[in-house]
Amino acid sequence: MRLLAASALVFALAAGSAGAQTRAAQFKDPSGDSGAALDITTVDVEDNGKDFGFRVLFPPGFPDESQIVEILLETDHNPATGRPSDGADWILFFQGGSPASYGLAKIEGDHLTDVHFDDVEVVWGTGLEFDIAAADLGVRSGFDFKVVTGIGLPLRPPNMDVAPDTGFWHYDLGAPPAPILLDRVLTTAAKKPRAGKQFELQVAIRLTRGEESTIRAPDSLTCTATVAKTKVKTTVKRLSANAAACDLVVPKKTKGKTLTLNLRAHYGEQSRPATYTAKIAA
Repeated sequence: MRLLAASALVFALAAGSAGAQTRAAQFKDPSGDSGAALDITTVDVEDNGKDFGFRVLFPPGFPDESQIVEILLETDHNPATGRPSDGADWILFFQGGSPASYGLAKIEGDHLTDVHFDDVEVVWGTGLEFDIAAADLGVRSGFDFKVVTGIGLPLRPPNMDVAPDTGFWHYDLGAPPAPILLDRVLTTAAKKPRAGKQFELQVAIRLTRGEESTIRAPDSLTCTATVAKTKVKTTVKRLSANAAACDLVVPKKTKGKTLTLNLRAHYGEQSRPATYTAKIAA
């Protein structure tokens, strides 16, 4: 699902191999009970604690304008509100064709109020995919849902499928993903600093999220250098996705003195300092 895949991708791009903490469940409905309507057999639901999404799997091919899909959600756990027949509070309506159309509405009794949220995404991939922020629908811990397909409106048997066959399925949201933390700054030097020579200090950061961790280059890096309290000009550059560097030329006639580099590595709004010191060789 696209919003949830994006959540995983953010950390994969920013933090290497670590993946997002998501929860997923699959719901099954018997096949061959839909007449000419799209046959609901599998519904995947995923969430990352903040966004959730559905994937209603259908056979390959794009539906024509006669095909209707509805996802109904009961989010307030109060059957006395929403649609009188079953307590559904929200409905996502999708109609095939070229162009296809969809809408999201709040159900209040027999009245539907169209709503718009910027972060809603509805696409047809291996079926109907619908992603939304949980807070948009007032979902805090979980919700009940059903999926309905049919031919034209109103939806009615025999060309109709309701999944589950009676009542609703229930889904509980997982915990919000742990934050990505800038844990430490890592420094390495391929060679010792030598008087009158070029010196490069490579700098990386370690990011953590829960028990996961990865190493990458900082978003930005500041570097100041001194030799025996005398400032030395430095240049910062990005070597790769995995490391940055602080370059300088060690002053001549400084053998035996101490080179000190004071660093501050940044990741988003987080930053950490680090200090590197070494005796200068001839």
